[in-house]
Formats: sequence, structure tokens, C-alpha cells
Amino acid sequence: MNRAKISIIILISIIILIYTADAQAKKSEIDSDISLDASYNYMWRGQLIDQGMVLQPSIGTIIDGVTAKMWENFDVSTKKVTRNELRLGYVTQSENIKFGFGVIYYARATINDTMEGYITIGEFSQLNTSLTLYYDFLQGNGAFLATTYQHTFGEDAKFNVKGTININIGDKVMGYDGTGVVFTGLYNAEGSFYYDLPISDSTSFRPNGAISIPLGTQASSAISSLSKGGTSMNYCFGLLLTFRYK
Repeated sequence: MNRAKISIIILISIIILIYTADAQAKKSEIDSDISLDASYNYMWRGQLIDQGMVLQPSIGTIIDGVTAKMWENFDVSTKKVTRNELRLGYVTQSENIKFGFGVIYYARATINDTMEGYITIGEFSQLNTSLTLYYDFLQGNGAFLATTYQHTFGEDAKFNVKGTININIGDKVMGYDGTGVVFTGLYNAEGSFYYDLPISDSTSFRPNGAISIPLGTQASSAISSLSKGGTSMNYCFGLLLTFRYK
């Protein structure tokens, strides 16, 4: 891990510690969680980053709308961490509308690290949809738009399904078309699910899975060039254990 990564981690940790101490002094609302996802395959925006078993630990907190999260992907077969993500943002929600913004730092093992800013808005009374625009300002120099629809089943809302249509807007990190040109257009469609199995008030298991298909020949070339095994249609499934505390 280079000095830049260490500096960013230290900076975010200091911000979290200062804000947590201040929030506790003011008796603010704090909601935190620790989780571990044991998954077969690691898929990101349709790209198959790691093939086989992976472990994905994370820790996150929300303090009066300020969010911070650290996450990593550990490839069991190579015994190496292949990706870290550090997120810092803000989210606010009215009765039906949720709005947020922030930054994501991606530390990647085999290629240069990068960083995105994002803004998201969602409506959860009728349509249950959200729209998130990412902009990569280090390596990609382009945008990526995710449109998501989700639905929960049952009175206890334990079973959740989600569909996402993604559009690349000149983001180099998302790959190139068959002629080596960065493209703007439909990228991939993704379907996912999870089912919450509570163990206690603070602990739950969550079986989950997802499948992705490319949306066109340009997207297929881009995704396959970045995926393990050169595949453009990819999937993953796993079991997430989460412990929440306030």
C-alpha cells in the first residue's frame, strides 16, 4: 500500500473519529455495522473481477446522515486482497425521497487506483426507483449512470429483488469497445436478490445473488476485456453476515 493510500485511510479515519466523538458529545444518532460476505465470484458493474471464493469484510457508520465505510475483497485462492473501497458521503431522507452524495476511493491491486464522486436520488413510495450518477476524476475521466428499480415482498419485507440498467458516459475505467475507443451508451443490465434472515435484533444472515448481461456489442467487448476468463455475462452469489449496533 503506497503513501497516498495510507494518507487517505488516515484522513478518513481521523474524520470519522472526530465526528464520532462530536456526535457522542451531542448525543447524535449513530448507526454502525460490521459485516462479512462469503461469496462465489466478485462482480462489479457486470465485470467479473475475481473468480471463485472471495471474502468481503466491511465496517461502516452513519452519524446524523454522514456516512463512512471501509470494504475490501479478499481472493481466497490467491490469498490476496484485490480491492479496497473507502466511502465518505452524506445522505438525507424525507418521507419518500432519499438524496445523497459523496466520494469513493478504489484501491486496486493490479491497476491504478481511482476515485469517483457521486450523487444519488431515490423515490420509495410508489416507483421504488433510484438514479445515481458517478464521475471518475482520476483514471476514468468520465461518468457512469445507474438506474435502479427494487421491490420487497412480504409484510416483513425480508425478500428484496432489484433490477439495474447502467449507462457508460465516456468512463475509461469501464473499458473500450471492439475498436479500442471509449464509448458512451448502454453498459449492462443486472438483476439481484437478497433475503434477510434475522438471528437477533442486531445480527442477520442475508443470502444474496446477482447476474449481469451486457447491453450491446460495445459493452460486451468492454466487459469481457476486463473480466476474469474474458466473459461478458457474469454472476455471483453468497452469504452476508451483518452485526449492527447503535
